[in-house]
Amino acid sequence: MAEVLKSLAMLPDGNQHLRAKNDDCVFYRSGSTSTYCEATKSEHPNTAIATIDIAKIDDHDQITRAALAQELNSASTSCGSFFLQGHAMSEELPPESFDDLQTRSTQITVNLSTILASNQRISSALPAGLVAIFVGGTSGIGEITVKKFARYTLRPRAYIIGRSQSAAERIIAECRILNPEGEYTFIAADISLIKNVDEVCDNIKREEKFVNLLFLSAGFPSIDGAESSEGLVLLSALMLYSRARFIQNLLPIINTAPALRRIITVAGSGREGRVYQDDYPARHLSLIKMRAHSIAVITLSIEALAKMAPEVSFIHDYPGTVRTPLIDHDLGIIGVVLRAWLFFFWVVDFARYAPKLSGKGADGVRVEEGEIAEGSNGKLGSGVYSLSSDFESGSAASRKYLAEYRARGLVEDVWKQIDGEIRRIARNREEDA
Repeated sequence: MAEVLKSLAMLPDGNQHLRAKNDDCVFYRSGSTSTYCEATKSEHPNTAIATIDIAKIDDHDQITRAALAQELNSASTSCGSFFLQGHAMSEELPPESFDDLQTRSTQITVNLSTILASNQRISSALPAGLVAIFVGGTSGIGEITVKKFARYTLRPRAYIIGRSQSAAERIIAECRILNPEGEYTFIAADISLIKNVDEVCDNIKREEKFVNLLFLSAGFPSIDGAESSEGLVLLSALMLYSRARFIQNLLPIINTAPALRRIITVAGSGREGRVYQDDYPARHLSLIKMRAHSIAVITLSIEALAKMAPEVSFIHDYPGTVRTPLIDHDLGIIGVVLRAWLFFFWVVDFARYAPKLSGKGADGVRVEEGEIAEGSNGKLGSGVYSLSSDFESGSAASRKYLAEYRARGLVEDVWKQIDGEIRRIARNREEDA
């Protein structure tokens, strides 16, 4: 089965494309950053090359349909996989300087037939009335995942937690068009404050007996070390403490869900590094040190939480497409389009990322028999997954760090510190009442 190499490029006005000296390579300029997509025939002699101009298509679902239509119509044989290689540069570079470029690339290889089969089976494999909570669902990958959840599930109930009322109203209107039978609720909250997290969770628990999916993707308000009114560094408050509190509060009703039971936190997984035990909140760390430290602490924290609920699947995901303090490069518009499309199927509902104690409908959509993914501890089906941008486990270096931290008892130590801060905030709140 021939491999079809796809280059999805959102081009600027004029749809200009640039060619390198080597005609085997074609580069596309994307947006305001210099993102180039390389299609190399020499490396794939049996590959049919298809390039798709999607400059005038704004809707991600239209992009998906256009890509698939072009692929199926233009390929000389059946397509076997979807391959993308993206290069992200920090400055404008002429195409003739290709030989001198020092770039990092990310490859995403996905079996299209599996994706399509998963798509077709979602509504039949998963029951109607799934309940999902999207923390940070008013933009980025959170917004996209909300829409996919609305479109591909039966009578969904979605809670969107964020700060932008106008963005939420727009998203909910779009969701109602995608699936009029769904229920979509916006809760306005500054979730950098534990107090607000508790209030949001209490409101949801009054309305719902169970939750199938908790999706945590809140953004970054500050990287300058500013603190919240509760005494937490804002970045750590959003990425670590409030997310841990959402999980802690909602875990009892996630654990009892009759079908899919999944928690996803979107940050910088697969890039775990050195942990500074004397500064878990990252109050005094440089940005470079903070990144690897915080990513590792996030993974360790969900490993601790997973011990409390082995029938729930926990995923720490690296989005691969957005610039944040925890991520050092991106895939540009091309990567956004591809990963946004794939994310829902491969992470949100796919049975590859099953809980430690799987079964009872909690695994997700099982399209074909295959190997369960490797968990963050190196064991298959461990129930905790730290995924890099190709939806696989992180680097060997990050796995080595995590193994060392487990041996030193840092899983328990990290949770003790997080829980201690949450308790401190609760005590202060009671004293001020």
